[in-house]
Amino acid sequence: NTLSFSVLLDILQEGGIATKRIKAFKANLDDDAIKCLASYLESLPPTSLPDEVHLSNNQITQEGLSALLGTIELKRSQVEQQASLKPIWVRLENNKVDDAILKSLLAEGR
Repeated sequence: NTLSFSVLLDILQEGGIATKRIKAFKANLDDDAIKCLASYLESLPPTSLPDEVHLSNNQITQEGLSALLGTIELKRSQVEQQASLKPIWVRLENNKVDDAILKSLLAEGR
């Protein structure tokens, strides 16, 4: 599944294609797949990030989560009019990330 997901992301990246929604739940994706997703997001203009990223029920650890959130936060910091940014909905339940970490991120508004 990781290979198929990374091939899809490569196709999107090579075509310069942005998407409003990424749904990859129950796909058995691991940190390597999420790093591919982060790389794809890095290739997008800051205002073309997806509105939703659904990654629940996978094998993502804190390492993958950090890569994903770091990329999203970096790209969003490049937008000049911060007030115009809409939140990105990221679903990560039922992965290998401790619930306390997720609650902490939520409390921080991340």
